Amino acid sequence: MAARIRIRQANSLAQRLRRRWRAWRGAAMVKSHTVHIVRVAGVDFKRVTFGDAATAASVAAGLEDLRDSDCFPRLLMHHVNQVWVDFVVGRPPRSSESSDQASLIDFFVRLYSQPGAVCSAETSTQQARLRRDLAFLVQVGLLDGQRFDRIERLAVDVCPDRVWTGYDYVDPLSKNFILSGEKAVAIDVEALAGPVVLGTGLAKARLRWPRDPTREVLARLAEESGRDLRPQAAWAELCFLAEYFKQKVLQGKPGYLRLDAFDRLLERHA
Repeated sequence: MAARIRIRQANSLAQRLRRRWRAWRGAAMVKSHTVHIVRVAGVDFKRVTFGDAATAASVAAGLEDLRDSDCFPRLLMHHVNQVWVDFVVGRPPRSSESSDQASLIDFFVRLYSQPGAVCSAETSTQQARLRRDLAFLVQVGLLDGQRFDRIERLAVDVCPDRVWTGYDYVDPLSKNFILSGEKAVAIDVEALAGPVVLGTGLAKARLRWPRDPTREVLARLAEESGRDLRPQAAWAELCFLAEYFKQKVLQGKPGYLRLDAFDRLLERHA
């Protein structure tokens, strides 16, 4: 007898309507994927349908490569533009609880210990992308000339001789995690990106978390895995900030433009 299947939207009606409204207004880079919870014979699974097959294939490859890290749900199936994963049971982390904070820090240590990461001396492509993003921020009036000059000099000063690249979780907000036991699992698999400069996701955590986890994550990573990302941390953060603020301009989200993050980075490396 065929198993009974039930399907429901993972996102609320308000979230779906808000996305459509922003697309109707012409905002760039509106999310095009849809997420459903599919119950098969009483067991829940998560189905993510992407706007194109290439993105789905990239996410599926990342989930497969990181299957032993316990950072993400188990990949069940990849078919054309759909990615199916296990539905993770647990609770969202609470940023005010130290034990939950420790679980999130442990997540990044596990993620950045990935065996498939690559260390390379090639930084010119990313450095050119950084200059392009900064020039865009000047073009739209977010950065003045003096601030741009200081940031551009910093970009040269903190650019590492060698850089680690690999998979990163680029939207590490607390709502995008589930605590399964004591382990934090990243459930927003759409935010699994790679290869990118390792530290990109950590830079967003620094920007959006109430407590900065950077120092503890990088110290533990160096101690436990021998992989030291501290020489590239400032450069990764600068690359992230420039691209992130460019995205928010194009998405029509001015409330996310926290340009004082550039000033804090400049102060730390004065």
